[in-house]
Amino acid sequence: MQKINFQNLPNTATPVNASNLNQLQTNVENAIDGNFDSGSFTPIIYGDTTAGTASYILQEGHYQRVGKIVHFEIRIGCTLTGSDGLIFIGGLPNLGGYYEPSVMNVVSTLAATVGQPLCTRIYGNNLLLGTYEIGNVQNLNWSNTNYIYVSGTMLLM
Repeated sequence: MQKINFQNLPNTATPVNASNLNQLQTNVENAIDGNFDSGSFTPIIYGDTTAGTASYILQEGHYQRVGKIVHFEIRIGCTLTGSDGLIFIGGLPNLGGYYEPSVMNVVSTLAATVGQPLCTRIYGNNLLLGTYEIGNVQNLNWSNTNYIYVSGTMLLM
């Protein structure tokens, strides 16, 4: 942003002066610099009891932060072998706070049991993947090569 240098007008009755306007612009620039951010990250997938070994075909993450609102997109294609327990996506960027629950969309080649939609939950800088059944997240069976796309908006606290 190019700084505008304001000049005092000869009209001394004007309540606004150059010093006030220059300070206002500096305050706006500082607010913009501190509240907007974007970037990419490398998401990883793992089991929580036994991490297992992931062989990635696709591994991308992008985010945009405006104030305390963070929008993100994650794309993973991989084979996960030897994992046990709940499945997590890690590697989300540390943006100076923890994440509150948010709105997320999940599209995947993972086969969920009929009547149990695929869902995600936020745990710190990680996303939990599972199927939802009567208020609980159940383990996923990640076998073969699967693809997952997750997008969402989170609130930094």
